[in-house]
Amino acid sequence: MPDTSTSRGGWWVVGQFVILAAILIVGYFDPMRTSSGTIAQAIGVILAGISLIILVLAFSNLGRNLTPFPKPLADGALITHGIYAFVRHPIYLALICGSLAYSIYLSSWLAGVGCAILAVWFDQKAAREEAFLRTKFSDYAVYASKVAKFVPGLY
Repeated sequence: MPDTSTSRGGWWVVGQFVILAAILIVGYFDPMRTSSGTIAQAIGVILAGISLIILVLAFSNLGRNLTPFPKPLADGALITHGIYAFVRHPIYLALICGSLAYSIYLSSWLAGVGCAILAVWFDQKAAREEAFLRTKFSDYAVYASKVAKFVPGLY
């Protein structure tokens, strides 16, 4: 049976984009949004910058192995260097941090709730992805036992 977007985990990708779009929309139109202070805006900008750096490093380290789907490419390799030596899912981390930066910058509680939903979504997507990775790469379990899922030293 050939790989299709559904068999590779396409619904996980659709879900993440729906959640990200919802965060953008509710953050902007949040009726409970308060006026952002300079400190909140500075924190949001700094966190957004960190998110962007993590994203660029992750994309660079993955190279041709980059795929939005949980299932790795048939000819893909396990990447354990660069940012992947510190966290197993830096792209998810960057998107969560970027969403948090947005909610802080706008002082939007609704966007913050969306960010929490996104974090849970990515935790579950990562679990699915790791099941694929453990099947494809015999050394994935050892790598996963040494490298944090999202936050070094915490999780």
